[in-house]
Amino acid sequence: MRKIGWRSLLVAGALVTLGATGAQADFIPLTATLTGSQETPPNSSPGMGAASFILDDVAGTLTTAATFAGLTAPTILVQGAAAHIHMGAPGVAGPIIHNLPLGAGVTSGSFTDIWMGLTAAEIGAIKSGDTYINIHTTAFPGGEIRGQLTIIPEPSSLVLIGLGSLGLLGSAWRHRRQPVV
Repeated sequence: MRKIGWRSLLVAGALVTLGATGAQADFIPLTATLTGSQETPPNSSPGMGAASFILDDVAGTLTTAATFAGLTAPTILVQGAAAHIHMGAPGVAGPIIHNLPLGAGVTSGSFTDIWMGLTAAEIGAIKSGDTYINIHTTAFPGGEIRGQLTIIPEPSSLVLIGLGSLGLLGSAWRHRRQPVV
């Protein structure tokens, strides 16, 4: 009877873990903090920015809301826009994959955007952290501030995994300490 109990406990634990980690959300929140130190090559710009994103990996859309301030020079258009989403891992300069609606001539501001029609490769790159947002200026035409798009972990899944693990450990400890009759 005891072996069946342990097996059941292990199977239940595996199912809880797989269920918690295997769930795929349609709406995935992401964030990016833009600084000069993240640029390639890094720079000492005092400019900063923050961006929030919602990726709908089923519909293939990315909604963006960004704000920035303190740039050392006015923004400049590069391939039709002063801000872009680029393909590239941290520390790697990559190609532009989407223009964001920011014009030339400002050192602070905010903008929003909805990018529709993302490809599977673009969605995969966003999910894996291989995309970044970049703002270009006359002082730094390659980009004055940059931030990697990073998924915000869902706290409820992490809490459930932690509580489930504690429960399994507690149950195993209790059964271990009971004498066999």
